[in-house]
Amino acid sequence: MPRNISFLNSSAEKQIVGLRHTLAHLEEKALQGLLPQGTTITLLAIADGLCLGDHLVTWKDLAAWLQDVDKCASDLADYMGEQESSCSC
Repeated sequence: MPRNISFLNSSAEKQIVGLRHTLAHLEEKALQGLLPQGTTITLLAIADGLCLGDHLVTWKDLAAWLQDVDKCASDLADYMGEQESSCSC
């Protein structure tokens, strides 16, 4: 089991963080009533992937991230199962 649970490569992590920051800034502007008319406020499904403003998450990247998350969750479940079965309580 790795020391940290950062299972995404740095490029994927940067894309996710960038998208998250864009969403946070949109929310902040919307709550303040400062969102310009015509601003895209949702993820658009396009042929290449999911898009929000100038951020694009390709279908290939999304599929890879979901597979990585699935593997991490499975590894954690296996690890936790091993810990429970070795408990002498």
